[in-house]
Amino acid sequence: MADSFIIGIIISAWKAIVRWYDNSMLAQIINSVCDFFVKRAGGSFAVRAFMHGFCSGRWWKNSLSYRLLSAPLAGRKVQKINEGVVVDGILSIFHIPLKYIGAVFLAAAAGMAAGTAVCGNIGAKIYIMVIAALLAAAVLCFLFSESLYALYYGSRIGRFIGSLFTDTVYAVPEDKRVNPALACAGALLCGAAAGVSNPVLPFAAVIGVLFAVAVLARYEIGVFLIIILAAFLPTSALAALCILSIAGFAAALWTGRVTNAKLSCFAPLIALYVIFGIFSTATSFHQTKSAVIFCIYLIFIGAYVLIVNTLTTPARWRAAAVAFAGGALFIGLLGIVQNFTMDVTTQSWVDKEMFEDIKTRVYATFDNPNVLGQYLIVTIPIVFSLFWYEHRLTKKSVWLGVFAVSFLCLMYTWSRGAWVGVILGIAVFLLLKDRRWIVLCILGLLAMPFVLPPSILNRLVSIGNTGDSSTAYRVSVWIASARMAMDFWMSGVGFGSDAFAAVYSGYALNGAGFALHAHNFYIQLVADMGIGGLITYLLMIATAYREIASVRSKNTIIRNVTLAAAGVLAGYLFQGIAESLWYNLRMSLIFWILVGLIVSGAEIDRTVMK
Repeated sequence: MADSFIIGIIISAWKAIVRWYDNSMLAQIINSVCDFFVKRAGGSFAVRAFMHGFCSGRWWKNSLSYRLLSAPLAGRKVQKINEGVVVDGILSIFHIPLKYIGAVFLAAAAGMAAGTAVCGNIGAKIYIMVIAALLAAAVLCFLFSESLYALYYGSRIGRFIGSLFTDTVYAVPEDKRVNPALACAGALLCGAAAGVSNPVLPFAAVIGVLFAVAVLARYEIGVFLIIILAAFLPTSALAALCILSIAGFAAALWTGRVTNAKLSCFAPLIALYVIFGIFSTATSFHQTKSAVIFCIYLIFIGAYVLIVNTLTTPARWRAAAVAFAGGALFIGLLGIVQNFTMDVTTQSWVDKEMFEDIKTRVYATFDNPNVLGQYLIVTIPIVFSLFWYEHRLTKKSVWLGVFAVSFLCLMYTWSRGAWVGVILGIAVFLLLKDRRWIVLCILGLLAMPFVLPPSILNRLVSIGNTGDSSTAYRVSVWIASARMAMDFWMSGVGFGSDAFAAVYSGYALNGAGFALHAHNFYIQLVADMGIGGLITYLLMIATAYREIASVRSKNTIIRNVTLAAAGVLAGYLFQGIAESLWYNLRMSLIFWILVGLIVSGAEIDRTVMK
C-alpha cells in the first residue's frame, strides 16, 4: 500500500498544490498584507496574540491542520508521476520483449472467446475476425524474443530510416524485464468485456485512456503527433489532440518538469489576433458558429506555442522537420492512387468545355484539390531543401523519391495556383541559396512552352482568362466580397461560412449568387475580422521572414529548411490571391506548424551561434 500508484498520485498532487501556493501571487499578496499590518500594529496585544505565525504570512505551515495533514507524508520520497510508473509502462512498451506482448494478445483473445461463448455470440463474423486477428498477432509476437526497438535498430532499414531523422547513433538498450501477469489479467478482463458487449469498444477505450495518460505525462508525444498527423486526421480529432497536449504542457509547468515557457516573438501578434477575433465574434452575424471556429483557431495557435516550447534542440527540430515533410510522401501516394481509381470528379471543379482532357482532380485527405494544392505548396519546397541538404546518395535518393511522388500528385490536382506556388517556392529557395540560379530559372520559364504537355500548358495559360467558368466565378465573388469587406472593415462579419453567406447574398453579382468564402485570403481576412485581421496576418508573415533572415549558420539543415520556408511563404502569399487559405481549418494548423518550425529553428540557431 505504501508504494501504491494511487497513493503516489494523491501525494504528488498534494505536494504540487502546496508548492504552487508557496510560489503563487496569492501567497505573496497574503504575506504582504499580513506583514503590512504587523509593521503598523507594533507590539499591540492583537499582534502578540497571533505572533506564532498567523499574521507573519507563515500561519498555514505552523498550524495544527497543516501538521495533521502533512504527517502521513513526512519522510516519504515521491517520484514525479510523469517520470514514474505511467511513463515507464506506456512509453517503454517498445522495449518490452515481444513474447510478453504476445502473451497479452493471447489473453485478450481467450477472454473474448469466453465472453462470446457465454453470450452466444461465438458465431458472429465480427467476433471471429477480431479473435483471429488477436491470435495472429500473438503468434507473430511469439516468433521474436527481442523488443520492437531492438529489432528496429538491429536492422539496416531501421537504422537507415532513423538516420533520416537524426545524426545521432543510438545504442540498442537492453530489453526490459517485466512480469506480464498483471497485463495479461487486464487483457483477459478487457477481452471478456469485448465478447459480452462490443468487439472493439473496450479495447479502444483502454488504448485511448493509455494514450491520453501518455500525452498528459509527456506532452512532447502529442506535439510530434500533431506535426505528423496534421494532414491525415479530421479537424475535430486534431483539435482534441491539441487540447490534450496543451493540458500535458500545463501539467509539465505545474509539476516543474518545464520551468520556463517561451512566448516567442509572435506573442504580441497573437494577442492582437485574439483581440480582433473576440471583437469579430462578438459582432458576428452567426455568433455560435463563429465562436466555434474562432476557438479552433485559438487551439491551433496553442499548438504553435507547444511546438516552440518542444523543439528546443537540434535533434528534436530535425526530427520534426523530417516528419512534417515526410507526410507529403503518403499524401502524394494517396493522390496518385485516387487519380487512377476515381471514376468521376465534382463538376464544379472542372470547366468541361475548356478542359475536355481533365477527367479527375485528386484531393487526398483534404476534400478539395485546391486545398491539397495548398498543403503541397507548404511541403514540397521543404522536401526539396532536404534533398539539397543531404550528402549521402542513399538519403538523397529517398528525398528525391518523396519529391517525385508529391510533385506528381501536385500535377494531378490540376490546381493552377498551387503549380505556380510550388514553382515559386522552389525558385525562391534556389535564389536565396545562390543568386546565380536566376539564369537557370529564367531559362526554365522560357523552355516551359516547349516541354510541358499541352493539357498542362493550356491549364496554366488559362489563369486570368474569364472565359473559364472558374475564373469568371472567382472574379464575381472577389468584387462582391470586396464591397462587403469595405462596408464591414472595422469588425468583419464573423468567422465561418455561415456568417459570410448570411451577408454575401446582399452583395452577390450575377453568375455568383452564392459563395461560402471570398476565394481571396486577403479579402476574406477583412470580411472575417476587419482590417485589423489583415494587418496582423501581414505582420506575422513579416515577422516570420525576419526570423528566417536571422538564421546565420551555413550549410545546416536549419538553414536549408528555413530558406525553403521563405519560398513556402512566397508561394502561400501567391495562392492567397485565388483561395481562402484557412477555409479548411486544418490548413490554419499547418500554417502554425510551419511558423513554429521557423521560429524554433531560428531560436536554436541563435543559441548555437552564441
